[in-house]
Amino acid sequence: MMMAPPSNNSSYPAPTIVPEVDPYGLGCFGGYTVLSCARAGVLSALAAVTVVGCVMKLLLLHKGRHKQWAHYVIFCSALIECVIFIIHWLAVYRAQMVFAAEFLSALQVLVICHYYCSLAALVTYHDTSRFNKIGVPVLLVLLIYFVVVMIWGIVDIQTDDHECTDPHWLLFSVSEFVIVQAFFIAAIYITKKLNTVKTALEFRRSQQCQLWSLVVALEVSVLTGLIYDIIADTQVGGSSCTSLFMRSKTKFTVSYIFYRIFKYLLPIWAICCVFHFSGRRKPPSEETTSASSSHLNLPWIAEEPYVSHFQSSMPAGQEPLVPP
Repeated sequence: MMMAPPSNNSSYPAPTIVPEVDPYGLGCFGGYTVLSCARAGVLSALAAVTVVGCVMKLLLLHKGRHKQWAHYVIFCSALIECVIFIIHWLAVYRAQMVFAAEFLSALQVLVICHYYCSLAALVTYHDTSRFNKIGVPVLLVLLIYFVVVMIWGIVDIQTDDHECTDPHWLLFSVSEFVIVQAFFIAAIYITKKLNTVKTALEFRRSQQCQLWSLVVALEVSVLTGLIYDIIADTQVGGSSCTSLFMRSKTKFTVSYIFYRIFKYLLPIWAICCVFHFSGRRKPPSEETTSASSSHLNLPWIAEEPYVSHFQSSMPAGQEPLVPP
């Protein structure tokens, strides 16, 4: 007697497989998970503190009537960048917002590099006319380049969970890396000149520490962005950006927080710490006597021993030139 084959029908329903939610692009509103909201909250809180620092610097600049346009550009762009990121992390995840913030970050790097290269030319040759013939056109070309890349990236963006693979990020990262190396070279020249100033050793070390802390912060920022973009461009392929972290929510959260801090917030923190301004308005008599130092308005280059040293080494009758 032949036995009937066992029935494939089971009284138990087949288990339902619920796909894991991709944490990329989630925040506290819209797409929500506890981990994503905690990640967005931590980053937004740090960015909010950074906003307060930028606002305080801008108030001091306005109160003291500082005339250096570079300072206003740096802190205004940093302020807007942080506000964009707060909105982006908490509520509105759009890759276009990150492109706008990346442009503002690149603008800060560009202006800082131009500012210090101009300063290096001033303390080396007592004249910025040679540098301006090359530096100003290069500044404008790079500015146009960043604007074009930003617009191209916004128009040609992929889906939000695949935006890390866009080639536009690599264009930003490589350009910023090259610009920061120019800043590195300028810092070397300024450090050599600072060593020739006859002043207290503690003073020179303090100013060199401030300068090189800014260099290190920018180097860490651009290297973080460059390495991340290279890995994303070569490893992600057609997968989501979380595939870089083997789709682990914990690894993604920790890596994302540190990446955003090192890439975007660390340089702004360094800028806020290095650039010091006085909110006191100078009377007209002081404005005339301190013209050679106020036009630089850096936390250390405007110190009297440093300015006097280079004024004494200038040819007789030559007026100190002000970088634009």
